[in-house]
Amino acid sequence: MKKLLFISLAVVLALSLGLMGCEGEPEVPEQIDILAVRSLSGPLKVFQDTAMGPIYKYWWHVVNNVTGGIHVPEFDTTLPIYIDEKDDTSDMDTMVTLLNTNLATGDYNFGIGPCCTPFLQAAGPIYSLYGKVLVGAEGGCTTVAEEMDKYPYMFSNLGFSNWNQVPTLCEIMDDWSASEIDGTVDVYIMSIDDLFGYEYSGEFETYAANYTTINIIDRVEHPMFATDVGALVELAHNASADVLLLNSYPPTPHAAVGYAIEHNLDFKAIVTGPAACYENWYDFYFGPCAEGICGYGAWNEYSSEALGDFAAGIIAYNGRSLMDWWGGHYYYAGLQMLEEAIAEADEYTALAVRDVLASEKLDTIMGETWYTTYDGTWPLGSSGGLMAIACHCGEVGQWQHVTEANGWQPDGVTGPAREQPAGINATEWMIFEVIDPDADQTAPSIYPKATWAALGCYPPP
Repeated sequence: MKKLLFISLAVVLALSLGLMGCEGEPEVPEQIDILAVRSLSGPLKVFQDTAMGPIYKYWWHVVNNVTGGIHVPEFDTTLPIYIDEKDDTSDMDTMVTLLNTNLATGDYNFGIGPCCTPFLQAAGPIYSLYGKVLVGAEGGCTTVAEEMDKYPYMFSNLGFSNWNQVPTLCEIMDDWSASEIDGTVDVYIMSIDDLFGYEYSGEFETYAANYTTINIIDRVEHPMFATDVGALVELAHNASADVLLLNSYPPTPHAAVGYAIEHNLDFKAIVTGPAACYENWYDFYFGPCAEGICGYGAWNEYSSEALGDFAAGIIAYNGRSLMDWWGGHYYYAGLQMLEEAIAEADEYTALAVRDVLASEKLDTIMGETWYTTYDGTWPLGSSGGLMAIACHCGEVGQWQHVTEANGWQPDGVTGPAREQPAGINATEWMIFEVIDPDADQTAPSIYPKATWAALGCYPPP
């Protein structure tokens, strides 16, 4: 009996030592597990396919196959990463259930955010409840931005409405007003009946009120993912709107612009939510008819040498059609910050990594990059963070025609020749140019845009 007891105690001791590792140290994990509750199916899958999805898969490839993993100081070893994807089916309740179930296990110190604004703003508090780092992806943060101190583990990377896209759009429209006889740009807003629409349209109304040069004709709402929106486009055109502002998710902007082309309804400018910012807006959906259409964003391969190298790398990996000229660089920079924070933290814990993210300026493809509170404070202290506006490479973009003969500069723009856009085999193309009225600008805006007939879009082929 004593012998059996001795064996049992020995087994327990051996198991305990095995769990702790040598000399009582924690066991070294085989990999860095990162949770990604994402919309792998359902209508929000469009963002997984074209926005953050291609970015984190490229980062996964680079970390494991190019740089060889992330060095973890506590273990003095380099570990590969593994992104554990879970499908929320584009359903909020499913996302919440998956987050609670998986974060409660303690298996994940870090997570990649879900696919859209309302999902992100629901996920942030959950990650902070469990004390796990959330690397934000698609989605804005206006609703929770003023309460980020309650969510110390939430880090939002995307530029959004008043961070600082809408203020910049209003500055651009103020410049456009100089082309109007009455000095006023008349705007018709089509807005999704969801958090994104409320956020963007509400902020636009707030900022536009500061300008006598911007007049909002009307704001109408439509259901999420609506495609039967021709009547609203007709209303905007009949109201003599200069600008059609589409604060909507795909496929609504595609349907609205397609209807305008088909029925020869011209606007001097069209601005979309997450739609025109994708390369496939030009090279798959609208071709030459994309010229002059604007969208939130923005960056391109000419924004900086580092971003040019990044664009070339990810285009070689994913192809040009999957490029996201709104969030691609933000997402990748946020993942780089996580990578650097893990490599700098003294302990392999979510808290230690969070503290690095909250207190340091880190090097990314965007240059020196850091998080601030909603009022711009840095370092964060115990608050969650938003990628600092000062790090942004642009807020609004516009599709403009470029040619080899013009040094890959937009039509009518002179200057030093630019490198041929990566991933194309042509002598002409279109680039989603940054049109902010500041140093981030890669080309001045075109206003008014050419008519559908002048672009050869009407009558439709």
